[in-house]
Amino acid sequence: MKWIVVILITIVLTSGCDKHINPDYKDIYTLALESLMEEENGLNSDMKYLAINFKTLSNIDENDVSMIMKYFAKYDVEVLDESFNSLNDKGMVFESNYIEGVLLEVTNVEVINKKKFKVECSKFRSGKGAIGLECIIIFTGGSWKVEETKITWIS
Repeated sequence: MKWIVVILITIVLTSGCDKHINPDYKDIYTLALESLMEEENGLNSDMKYLAINFKTLSNIDENDVSMIMKYFAKYDVEVLDESFNSLNDKGMVFESNYIEGVLLEVTNVEVINKKKFKVECSKFRSGKGAIGLECIIIFTGGSWKVEETKITWIS
C-alpha cells in the first residue's frame, strides 16, 4: 500500500511539470534582441544610443521594460523607448532614413508550443544598414535559451 501511494504522488508531481511553464516574455525578448545585437556588428559601431520599440512587445509590464533597458545599458549608450516615427518626430532621423543609434523592433512572435517561441525582429541603422532576424527561443534546463538564429533579410 505504501508503494502505491508513493507511485501515485510521483505520477501526480511529474505529470504536471510542463503545465507550470509560464513564458517569461521579458527573458524571451531580451534573448532575441541580444541575438540581434550580435549580428552585423558594423551596424553597432559608433552608435550614440540604442532605441528599442517597446510598443511592439506584448505581455510585459513597466517593470519588465525597466529590466530590459537596464540589461541593454551594458552597451554604454543611452537606452531609449522609441520607434522610428518617434525618433523622426524628435529630429533624430537624418536624410529621411539614417539614425545615429540603433533601433531594435520585434515584428512577430509565434508560440510554437509552451516551450518554444519564434521571434522575428529587426535592427535598423539606415535604409542601407538594417537586418531582420528570426530567433528560436526554447525553455530547457529551467531557463529560456536561444536555440538558433537566422538572418532573414539584409538591406
